[in-house]
Amino acid sequence: MSSQSFRARNITLLLASTMTVMAGATIAPALPAMEKAFASVAHAEFLVKMVLAVPGLMIALGAPLVGMLLDRWQKKKILVGALIAYGITGVAGYFLEGSLYGLLISRILLGLAVAGVMVTCTTLVADYFQGMERSRYMGLMAAFGGFGGVAFVAIGGVLAQWHWTAPFTLYGLAFLVLPALLAFIHEPANHEPVSQSSANTTPSGAGKLTFLCYALAVVELLVLYMVPVHLPFYAPELGISSGLEAGLAIAFMLLVMSTTSVIYHRIQARMSFPLLHGAGLLLLAAGYILLGRANMPLATLSALAISGIGLGLMRPNVVIWLLSATPPALRGRVMGGLTTCFFIGQFISPLVTQPIVQLAGYANLFQWTGILVLSITAITLAGRYFYHLFYRAEPLTR
Repeated sequence: MSSQSFRARNITLLLASTMTVMAGATIAPALPAMEKAFASVAHAEFLVKMVLAVPGLMIALGAPLVGMLLDRWQKKKILVGALIAYGITGVAGYFLEGSLYGLLISRILLGLAVAGVMVTCTTLVADYFQGMERSRYMGLMAAFGGFGGVAFVAIGGVLAQWHWTAPFTLYGLAFLVLPALLAFIHEPANHEPVSQSSANTTPSGAGKLTFLCYALAVVELLVLYMVPVHLPFYAPELGISSGLEAGLAIAFMLLVMSTTSVIYHRIQARMSFPLLHGAGLLLLAAGYILLGRANMPLATLSALAISGIGLGLMRPNVVIWLLSATPPALRGRVMGGLTTCFFIGQFISPLVTQPIVQLAGYANLFQWTGILVLSITAITLAGRYFYHLFYRAEPLTR
């Protein structure tokens, strides 16, 4: 492959990966206006928040199936089909102004499409790259998705000022990525269908590592999605007066996440996976505690920045940590399982947190979450001293 084709392939894969971020973040600034539009519908506030979160449920359900297909079928075909479905089901929301339940159905289908895009992109990275180059590119993918999220949330906030359905038109960008995907993404040369013997073979300690990474993925997304789900409603208490400003605040956190992910591979070369993840959790906890105590925009942005640094370390770290101990023949299903855990966290975020909001308010929600994450941090850092139980693979740490 020529250097030009190599760069085109890598850029195309990055562009495709931004679609997964856009799936939820784009419409977050429109949630308050959407709730007003459906005020006559019973439980409108909860259902509107589920419009943001329900794709996560379908990704969680669909990702394992996608993973199994990836281990048996051509990955490029799966990615092409998923991207087409993504564009159709995403734009459909623009035409469903009068039906909240129709909107929920379109979001269910969108979630299945996102599962195909997300799992395939991650698995292709594992096939195309190895070692530290894989760490670098995975950090770049997380960063690129975050930068895309910044743009999508900001543009979504602007479009939401015009009408709450307008942000759904952004999903049509998938059709602009499609020609590049057809031209530059190729089937990995080392693709081999999974055999029964390889399906039953895992390295020593891989089961414990898989469980740990899956649990951390659920926690990460549960906590992350508290911001796009609740910040637009918490905004008046923070001195943020419009949906546009709330959208920009969310975009700012994504920008910090992305910038941190760009340099992830440099940090990972000097720290063990457990220590690096513990540091990310610690920063996330501090940011959320501060966010629960904020009462002005500057304090809010400071808290979101600290949280964003932590999340920017955690997202690529958990993926690379798990991939480093996963045999090639099992990458599809293992990444499918990890994706399921990510989006279980996304889906249950409003389910778990909304009762706390109703009981104690938004400020206490973020403070209590920060305290809970601190306890998880202690457990994760303690795992450093029992590292041999969680990680037995090629020595990618220092």
